[in-house]
This record gives sequence, C-alpha cells and structure tokens, in this order.
Amino acid sequence: MIAYRYNQKTGEYLGARKRQFHVNQYLMPGSCIETAPPEDVPEGKIAVVNDQKDGWDLVEDHRGKDFYNKATGEIERIEMPGPLPSVLTEKKPSSDFDEWDEKKKAWILNEQKKAEFEETAREAAVRAAIRPLIEDVLLGAKTLAEAQAEAQAIEAASKGKK
Repeated sequence: MIAYRYNQKTGEYLGARKRQFHVNQYLMPGSCIETAPPEDVPEGKIAVVNDQKDGWDLVEDHRGKDFYNKATGEIERIEMPGPLPSVLTEKKPSSDFDEWDEKKKAWILNEQKKAEFEETAREAAVRAAIRPLIEDVLLGAKTLAEAQAEAQAIEAASKGKK
C-alpha cells in the first residue's frame, strides 16, 4: 500500500511512500493520504491536498517569483502556493513616481509627485551650496552683500535662470 505525502505548511504533494504493515493493517504515516495526486499537472500549478485531506486540488504556484505591490510599487516575493493576490502585479513600475491605474492595468507616471521630489532636491542642493557662504560671512572672508549676491546667483542657476 502506498501513502502520498504532503507538506504540512503548504499542502503541496511531496512524494509517495510505502505504508508500514502492523497487526493486520497498514498504518497511515502523518501528513499523508491514500489518494494519489493527479498525474498531469499543468505548468504553473501544483497539487495541494484539499481541506478534507482526502484528495488533491490544483492551485497556482507563483512561489519564488517577484511581483510588485500596486499600492507601493515595492517588490514582493510569493512564499505560499495559491492565486496571485489582487494587490500584486507582474508589471514593474518604471520609476519611483509611478502609480498603479487599475482601469488601465498599468503604472502611470505621477507628474506632480515627480515635480515635488525634484523641487525638494533642488532646494536641498541650494541650501548645501549656500551654507559655505554663511560660514564665509561669519569668518569675515566675505561681506554680507557679497554672500547674498552669490546666494541669489546660486538660486537663479538652480531654477535655470541666468
């Protein structure tokens, strides 16, 4: 007699094993059932023991594959067999500013989010460039008027003005 093993955590079929004969009966090992799994399992699916532990279901298997969270764009790896959660997509966002459009089933660039990020980065670069001018004034290496003029030039250059 044969028993068909399954993984206790995932339910997936692990293989067949012989059952031990003891006192006029075959013993059933733990995490095993008597029913053989389907022979023809399509690509992308696996046999998983059913809830009643008396047969097998074919379920999607996305384990080990990377998907992207539609809310955050973050990469996620599937750990358990089963259908792909609706919050995930195979499509990779093309930038940190993309947002998922459920109607279009695509990532769409959020121009405002991108512009706000670029403005924040520009302002940080201007502050970093002006900081030494403040030190020069405090050390007496430049006058306040000279530092202000250079700071205005830095600000204008950062905005693309001459």
